[in-house]
Amino acid sequence: MYSIKLNVMKAGENYKKEESRFFGDPLVPSEWSNAQVFGSNDLFVCQICLSDLAKLDDDDILPHEGYLYFFLDVTAFPYKPIVKYSNEKPEYSLKNYNANKHTEYDTDSVYLIKFSKSLECNIYYSDEFVEDGIKLLGTIDDLNEAVLNENDIVLFTFDYTAANGMSFLDNIDGKIYFLIDEQKLKTRDFSEISLHIQRS
Repeated sequence: MYSIKLNVMKAGENYKKEESRFFGDPLVPSEWSNAQVFGSNDLFVCQICLSDLAKLDDDDILPHEGYLYFFLDVTAFPYKPIVKYSNEKPEYSLKNYNANKHTEYDTDSVYLIKFSKSLECNIYYSDEFVEDGIKLLGTIDDLNEAVLNENDIVLFTFDYTAANGMSFLDNIDGKIYFLIDEQKLKTRDFSEISLHIQRS
């Protein structure tokens, strides 16, 4: 499966709240302003404006309207992944959302995301794919298939070595994968996400 690369760079002071980005205050639909939508330990990781990547998703695997929001409960062991989706226009900023979350990571600095086609789609070195560290879709490197449920596919991959100075999850020696059942993705049901940590 092809993947979509997330290129990150530290934001300036005047970034737009609706941009695809890591950290800062999540911009969400107004009906999500009720704090009960989120768990008390759900650390906001990133928001993806899906129209930004529509032209890169040739097979329409992802929705192309609205936003995806990625969270991690970093107090759980192993970490618990949470993904939320809305096709509504986000208008409500959750101020200081990560301020009281119990985490050692720097989530105050904002990193903007620009999307491109991953090199692994069409370039080989020797007999191996070129792998990008932060991406949507794609495959898991050297994973024993027994780890996956039968219908699971990769939704999101994070590798801090490709994070351009972002220190998030830098204590994990390897890649982190958010996995989703392929049929649930087709119906835009993000309620059941599993996590796989691949140690180097």
